[in-house]
Amino acid sequence: METVRFANPAWATTPEFLVAKKVELGISPLSLLVGCLHVTDAMLEDPVLDLERNAEGRSTWQFDRHQRDKGAAPVVDTLRVDHGELDYHDALTDAILHASFRNAMQSGSAIAAHADPDRRTAAPP
Repeated sequence: METVRFANPAWATTPEFLVAKKVELGISPLSLLVGCLHVTDAMLEDPVLDLERNAEGRSTWQFDRHQRDKGAAPVVDTLRVDHGELDYHDALTDAILHASFRNAMQSGSAIAAHADPDRRTAAPP
């Protein structure tokens, strides 16, 4: 997919969760049958990602409409990023984080983050 945009929920302070020049996803089809999203491989080109948790504990990365299912966040095994920006705002802990990813895809290799399959941590706590 090219020039991808995902909206944030209406309560979030920024309108978009993700904007990326290009997104490639490998998805486990069996996970969809049980109501979850398991991404085996994700590549984001020039992403701008805005993660937010409000004072009531609702988080933009949790895709359960009522924010009651902690398992509603997608599981991502491998994430590759070619340049990008990440902002994280947490009203519960007053945490603010900004990260920039640069110089990622030289000589065909990208900055990569790998999930520990035993932990299955999909998003910030």
